[in-house]
Amino acid sequence: MVTEPSIKVGLPNSYCVVGDPIAHSLSPKIHSWFAENEGKTFLYHKIRVAKGSLKSAIEEFIGTGGKGMNVTVPLKEEAYSISDVRSDRAVAAGAANFLSFGDNGEITADNTDGYGLITDISRNLNMALSGKVVFLLGAGGAARGVLDGIAAQSPSLLQLSNRTLSKVEKLSNLIPKSCPREIVPWGQMSTTQPDIIINATSLSLTGDLPKINSSVFALTELVYDMVYSSKPTSFMELASRQGAKNVSDGLGMLVEQAAESYRLWNGTLPRTENITDRLRSY
Repeated sequence: MVTEPSIKVGLPNSYCVVGDPIAHSLSPKIHSWFAENEGKTFLYHKIRVAKGSLKSAIEEFIGTGGKGMNVTVPLKEEAYSISDVRSDRAVAAGAANFLSFGDNGEITADNTDGYGLITDISRNLNMALSGKVVFLLGAGGAARGVLDGIAAQSPSLLQLSNRTLSKVEKLSNLIPKSCPREIVPWGQMSTTQPDIIINATSLSLTGDLPKINSSVFALTELVYDMVYSSKPTSFMELASRQGAKNVSDGLGMLVEQAAESYRLWNGTLPRTENITDRLRSY
């Protein structure tokens, strides 16, 4: 376990986010602002943990008084596999981004990503998913983490597309039977125009683009990239050039999933108003 140089770990009743890389994480700032709004102090660190080292890192963190962890790439599946108790959301995702530690060392896993995405779109962007055609790009951990949350909103059709057909077929099989779905070949266009397009691939992190027929953007209500950045992502820029009405990155999702984590640990759902704006100017 490697702690970022500016963070002091060892205080009781503390929390953290782990991943690799982790220096860029905004989670400590977000959680400190949540607590600040409630007039509280919340001890939250960021710790670099290499893939395959999470179990030992958890044991070490618990030994210093740690009570819970947020988990980011590449550790979400690992967090799920070593947990003792798993929420329905974690089971549906097959991954965990939230861990809490009982006094007996029991590890409880949850996944707040779907909550974060849906809350950001429905409340912050004022866009309902119910009755809409939703096009989800990607079939990795990020897509699986939000799949159940999207399906629970009762879209009229959930379209799935991914470079590897076998992966998107497996993803399709995870969707409740009550939710209509369609597999769209990578780079092609369905005969049904999507209302909302969500990019759950990580391609924007490197400035790359998923293979998609760009003519779909002009008639969409929202194009959403789950990656967040200080400036519009390559996917957002493409959508804007092609006439998309509304585009957004995933910073609001990050804030809302953090709020749900805070609630699970502390029992109160923090206010998130203005947090995203504060982060953009931070």
